[in-house]
Amino acid sequence: DTPLTLSQRAKLFGEQNPDIFVSIHCDGSENKADSGTHTFYFRSYSKPLAQAINENLVYNYRNYIYSPGDTNYSHVNRGTKYYPFYVTRLDNCPSVLVETGFMSNAIEGQVLTDDNCQYWLADGIAKGIEQYFATNY
Repeated sequence: DTPLTLSQRAKLFGEQNPDIFVSIHCDGSENKADSGTHTFYFRSYSKPLAQAINENLVYNYRNYIYSPGDTNYSHVNRGTKYYPFYVTRLDNCPSVLVETGFMSNAIEGQVLTDDNCQYWLADGIAKGIEQYFATNY
């Protein structure tokens, strides 16, 4: 619970020698209608981790958080994207940045602050990590 600068995070990362690095965030936008989850990677060997996490987050959104009749249901998956965020450029191991949803969207903001929904978001990330290790090691 201690705020760290990007360089402090990278230093800590280098000292720990992790198998993977997952940075978890809530997104925001000036467009209050923006919604959904997306996962970013930079190095090609990080893409399978990003895809596994995104797939499982989308699954949980569609099966445990929203229902098919919900207007947000079709806007859940923003995909897996290549982007050179500082934390996705780490080169010691696969590293991804996960945007779990948009705090700036009134409905999704409620989802992101609801304990039950947070459980399903964490579950999706964890299952994505498990899937990654099961298929890549």
